[in-house]
Amino acid sequence: MDVAGLWGCGVAHIGLYLDPLADPGAFLASVVRQGPILLLAQWAIPPAETTMWFQFKEMHFWGHVHWLAAMAFIAVLSVLLRPFLRVDRIARFWALGMLLSLLPICATAATDRLLLFVGLGAMGLLARFLVFAHRIGKDRPGHGAWPRAILLSTIVLIGLHLVLAPVALFVRSAMPFGPKGYLDHYLVTVPDEASIVEQDLVVINAPSTFGTLYTPVIRDLADWPIPRHLRVLAPGCPGLTVYRLDESTLVVRPDQGFGHLILDALFRNKAHPMKVGQQVELTGMTVEIMAMTADDRPAEASFRFAVPLEHGSLRWLQWKDGGFVPFELPSIGNAVELRIGRTALF
Repeated sequence: MDVAGLWGCGVAHIGLYLDPLADPGAFLASVVRQGPILLLAQWAIPPAETTMWFQFKEMHFWGHVHWLAAMAFIAVLSVLLRPFLRVDRIARFWALGMLLSLLPICATAATDRLLLFVGLGAMGLLARFLVFAHRIGKDRPGHGAWPRAILLSTIVLIGLHLVLAPVALFVRSAMPFGPKGYLDHYLVTVPDEASIVEQDLVVINAPSTFGTLYTPVIRDLADWPIPRHLRVLAPGCPGLTVYRLDESTLVVRPDQGFGHLILDALFRNKAHPMKVGQQVELTGMTVEIMAMTADDRPAEASFRFAVPLEHGSLRWLQWKDGGFVPFELPSIGNAVELRIGRTALF
């Protein structure tokens, strides 16, 4: 996606969203990959966000199982609905609206929040199907495999949408990011003294990318002191090595490279990889790509600050033992290894 030229603002080279016109092949592949997952989430369980668990290498197998289960469910649902759709023109309208609404949301990561318009079509289709099933039950009660299949599917759908769904809506609305306090656990713990507003808070590692990004906004809403700048060097990286190159420069090398999580694609499109030697200039800090992974992600980067690392305008933190603690800078020419184990999903 590249819309940075529109009115001189916008975004460029992000990978979480696909442009169907600029990259139709990737979009069609995403429709095949995401479409069944989204339809399964709309009509049954589990939520579409389940796919985020499968980004971890040890979970890839279950990601394939999830997709195959979605395809099997859609096949069964199609068989059940086909005779009904052949005779009900209004049902065909709702089904077509559902499927057309599915296409644009396949251009990004699968989440339940995208299913609003898909849900409108599915709602109308489900209502028409329940009326159809009621008529079948009255006309041919219990005779043959077809009426029994319709009855069973009706019971399942009623259980999912009239019993389970309202409860799930209540739970997910109350806890959109998982158990209460889940995201708060990953917010950067910032000292509350007023001096922090004159300092750059530099976080070496963090289990959550988005948990760190939300920190300034949440602190602002709470009317708490906000750091002058927040720099998070390696979020979402379970293990990394930090090397002190000189008095103002750290070199960071994550075990899995930078940007290995699904939502990290929000910040860079694989079609537009960074290059060795490429620099990103920020206020008081310059980042340079030192090495790339085999799949074109940054493998190592240097972070050069405008002042010595021990300067009082910089405050250093790291994630350790379930919380943020002060980071002890290594001496020039030395390195430290940091391990946090499992990272958050976002």
